[in-house]
Parts: sequence; structure tokens; C-alpha cells
Amino acid sequence: MLNHNADTLSSLARCVLAPRTDHNRMRISRIRLTRSGTADVTHRFAYKVTEDAQENTESLAGCTPPTCRYLMTVEGAKEGSIYDLGGRDLLLPPGGRLYVAEDSHQTGEHVTIEVFYSES
Repeated sequence: MLNHNADTLSSLARCVLAPRTDHNRMRISRIRLTRSGTADVTHRFAYKVTEDAQENTESLAGCTPPTCRYLMTVEGAKEGSIYDLGGRDLLLPPGGRLYVAEDSHQTGEHVTIEVFYSES
């Protein structure tokens, strides 16, 4: 689970999930997102093959397969609402990390992201 101040997501995506061992694969089954703040914000989830640790930031400019791909989008997430993206079966490539990027943010907003996954 990642709970952070959204001020740091202006132009970079934040790594919300990284494998324990660099070449492992992660299978994501569910993502839940909750946010504070008054603005409706779009969150884009992507994987990218990097060596980043959880909570590091990364540019997703030029994100193209096979090393980077956008997976899903939560459009217009509202304050206090829970967005439950269950029933997923997303298998990331070896070394792939899960990132989230926002289209905008306001000072003092917080985002909680829960990722349900297995690793092999």
C-alpha cells in the first residue's frame, strides 16, 4: 500500500510496486485508489522495466512496448471515493514495475493506492 502526498507527481510517475528480486514477475489482481482533495484527478497506471525501488519517480515520456505500457486509467477520481479495480489479471514482464501518474494535483492532496498481487 502506498499513501503519499500527491505534490510530487507533477510530471513524473511514482513507482507503487516493485519486485523483491529484480527479474521476478508480478501478477496484479486488484488495485484500489482513494484520494483527498477537491479537484477531480485522472490517474494512469503503467508498467515500465526499470531498476527503480518502490516510491521512486520515473518519466513515462515515450512509453512504448515492450519495456513500457499504459495498463489502465481512472478518470476524474473524486475526493473520498474508493475506486476498486478488481478482477484483473495483469502479468508484468520480468523486472517490470507498476507506476501511477496524475494529470494534475493540488498542494496537500493525498492518495492511497492498494495493490493486490503475487510474485514469482
